[in-house]
Amino acid sequence: MRITNTGALSLIFTTFLFSAVLTSRFLILAELVPLVLLNAFSIERLYAKLLSRKFSKFDYFLVVLNSFPYLFFFTLYLIIPLIFIILAFITSYLKIKIIPTLFGTYAIASLYLPWTAILYEVNIKVFSIFVLWFLYTLTQSLYVEYKIPYRKISKNIVRLAWIISLFFIVYFSLYIPIILLGIIEPSIRFLNPGNKLSSAKDIKTLGRKMARRSMVLMVVIIICEIFIRY
Repeated sequence: MRITNTGALSLIFTTFLFSAVLTSRFLILAELVPLVLLNAFSIERLYAKLLSRKFSKFDYFLVVLNSFPYLFFFTLYLIIPLIFIILAFITSYLKIKIIPTLFGTYAIASLYLPWTAILYEVNIKVFSIFVLWFLYTLTQSLYVEYKIPYRKISKNIVRLAWIISLFFIVYFSLYIPIILLGIIEPSIRFLNPGNKLSSAKDIKTLGRKMARRSMVLMVVIIICEIFIRY
């Protein structure tokens, strides 16, 4: 039985929520929602296949089907997730462990910029929110990989990634200071990541805990979105 990739689904829907908050482009939103649903279905289906390099003809058709409609919504910001997707394919077929998963995650998080460009606009405050969300997602993906018992990732990589991220987040907080409220809980968790899980069976429990802990950050980002768009 195939296991649903709830992490990927949660990430894509949360990212789209941030982009769609208070949009006044309702017609475009109505056109974009089915495409995002298609993206979510396809990502959930293809994620594991990408890692195992077992793409069928239908899977390649899905990739084209997901990509073609964006020609009608084209923005240069689409290049960012496209680069991550290409890197995910390349590293997967080179049989490099872990990295394809990370690139796939970053591709989803970086969809925030093109979706926001389509539904609103990208300015320095929007980019500041993107920096927070993207770097949080980047570090959390490393945190998850560290926690998995059979992954050979040091907790110091998680710490270093977040410390570097903090420099960028604090800098961009000059444009929208409230984003600093969103880094309190992640800083506690990422700078003190604790021990690895005792069993891979505990991954689902870890996922639920992270979802609850991420709620504060999500609320802060939504407040920021309302503040800059209202």
